[in-house]
Amino acid sequence: MSQRKIIFFVIVALVLLGAGILFAVLTSEKKETSKWPKELRVWVVWDDVAGYEDIVKEFKSKYDRYKNTEVRITKFASYPDYEKTLLNVIADGNSPDVFMVPSDGAGVLESKIEPIPDQYFSTEEFTRNFNRVFDSLVTERMGKNEEGKEVVFSELKGIPMGYETMGAFYNLDIVTNAVARTWKELGEESSSRSASADSEGESGRGSKTPVLAGIGLGTKYVQNASDLAALFFVQSGIENFENLGDNVSSKAFGEYLAFGVPSSSSRSDVTPNGNDLSRAKSGMDRLWLTVTDLFARGEIGVVFGFPSYLREIQYSVKRASQENVLNKRNLKTTNVPVLETSKAANLARFNYFALSKYAQDQQGGLEFVLHLASPASQASYMENFPYVLPAHNDLVDTRKDQVVSKDFPRVRYDSFLPPSGTKVLAFDKGFSVEYDRFFRSGIEVEKDARSLLSDLSAVLKCHRRHLLEGQNFEEACPTY
Repeated sequence: MSQRKIIFFVIVALVLLGAGILFAVLTSEKKETSKWPKELRVWVVWDDVAGYEDIVKEFKSKYDRYKNTEVRITKFASYPDYEKTLLNVIADGNSPDVFMVPSDGAGVLESKIEPIPDQYFSTEEFTRNFNRVFDSLVTERMGKNEEGKEVVFSELKGIPMGYETMGAFYNLDIVTNAVARTWKELGEESSSRSASADSEGESGRGSKTPVLAGIGLGTKYVQNASDLAALFFVQSGIENFENLGDNVSSKAFGEYLAFGVPSSSSRSDVTPNGNDLSRAKSGMDRLWLTVTDLFARGEIGVVFGFPSYLREIQYSVKRASQENVLNKRNLKTTNVPVLETSKAANLARFNYFALSKYAQDQQGGLEFVLHLASPASQASYMENFPYVLPAHNDLVDTRKDQVVSKDFPRVRYDSFLPPSGTKVLAFDKGFSVEYDRFFRSGIEVEKDARSLLSDLSAVLKCHRRHLLEGQNFEEACPTY
């Protein structure tokens, strides 16, 4: 064979070899790519989708295998709609990979999550780096190790991104001194102001301050009544719905109602403290107003809520238009009052992200949830969602001495960061949709505090038997 033919065959062989290698590489890449999902689905409630853009961008950059995966975040504006739709799609076998779970009524959704094993995210590291309010997210279960021995396994329900606590919003032109430290002192001040107003002939709309505190009625008038009642419960040492209707919870609820009942009330279960928010009901009914609206108009001195309650105040400022009296100078915040200074406690509310037990892609969902725990993701969330306090301990200083909104420089995070010695507790509503509904209608029923709470407890337990235990479906749950 001539030398020219030998060279020809060598070239042909090299070309074929190269083509084979290229085909193998392309095939391998195609198989590798097909292993990863085209999309990850994440469901949230309340949060704007745009606030997660940087978190998603970093996730796709951190995990190269997800660079072509669409991380689809779906927002719901209403929690009842969110919970109902989520339970329906899970039942239909079309669950999102990751979804948000609220701290105050998680029981229904927690049965649908897949806990994070300790080997993926150390629960010891979690309790060290995250605020103690999230300790309830660490759980334990019994199981067998590789050697077949029964041992305790630590797990994590999910990853929180921030939390809120209660504070007091007040008008410096009305409450010229500091807001009372205890609810008892606030009631005494309310009584004193009411007596002074009556002696000067001030009453109804347009008076200087007919009502000091916007608290004590149901959601029709006090938009966040269900959370304010929960605040009184946790300040009495009650952290869940199980004990509603007992002596302690009934007394705590009576303390809340004392701010709303008429001073002339003859109720045996509630002692009026002189605040008497009920006197403002007729005006609110006539003009479809709430205590927040009256606060913006200068007819209530102090209201209470989470940092995000500032949005409601800002809406009321706009509705009040020329009647608005709030401004950068006179709107201020401070710590919320307590029942007892020796047992100071505040209500916490938060959401956490959990991996769905029925996720289409368990691995992808798990890695996204773990990504949310990173300092970068936590910092990004703080930047995009200004009303929450940091979940991660390293970020606490980013909120200290800072304003919640530049529009109101005296509304500061320090008023919501818990003082030393104050317990911060979440309240489990059991079934938050029904719990909140009670404060829209049931609270206005003419019953004593114990009976009202007993009715609420019966409703919550009935719905939980149906939804969580799958029992007693023939039983019709009570209504308010």
